[in-house]
Amino acid sequence: MKLTVINSVVNLPSNVFDAMRPYLASLVRPDTEIEYVGIQSGFPSIESDMHGMFNGTEVVREGLRAAERGAEGIFVNCFDDPGVQALREMVDIPVYGGYVPSILTALSLGGRVGIITTDHDGIANEERKARTEGFDGKIFSVVPADMMVGEVFEGDGVDERLADVCMRMNDEDRIDCVVLGCTGMQQAVARLRERLSSALCPVAVVEPLAAGVTHLERSVALGLTNSLHIGLTLESLVK
Repeated sequence: MKLTVINSVVNLPSNVFDAMRPYLASLVRPDTEIEYVGIQSGFPSIESDMHGMFNGTEVVREGLRAAERGAEGIFVNCFDDPGVQALREMVDIPVYGGYVPSILTALSLGGRVGIITTDHDGIANEERKARTEGFDGKIFSVVPADMMVGEVFEGDGVDERLADVCMRMNDEDRIDCVVLGCTGMQQAVARLRERLSSALCPVAVVEPLAAGVTHLERSVALGLTNSLHIGLTLESLVK
């Protein structure tokens, strides 16, 4: 099975990129090959609709190229799903971002689901995505970790801050499953779970990079697609 992971920002820090390969390799089937590509132009993080719109166009460009190379499924590496819907219109293979697989996984694990977003501006964004994707009323708490995406990529102290938020969500809102609202938080998830376990905090943590890629792999294995392919072409983008 051949999957493509599209990193949806430019200048992804090398420590983040290097950590992705062994992390995902430990989760997918032995016969699954993952190709990693990045967009050629755009913003170094997605923290607004404008960032997502611009970078999403570049995601579509890379997704079309990946499909031409024989990819059987595409994962867009971002919790905001930039370009995902547009790319689903362009190809007949399954395409996922981090958001939908993570929420579906969380809803299968807990009765009260919450999301940790990066900063306060992310709260409205998460509420809008929930309405758009049909999860409105099923997400009981959205709490910012008060950090920008760049700080998430740096990694220092991220697990401690996330653990504090998880425990507060559990205490105040009875959240029993937390979704990390940025795929860059992958670097901190193992230490985060250790902290929660040591604190006897009964919160399950869903990490969107793992949830998304394994969901994509399962869809391909089952012969399923979420394609909205309607015959559109963007030949100028794949040259």
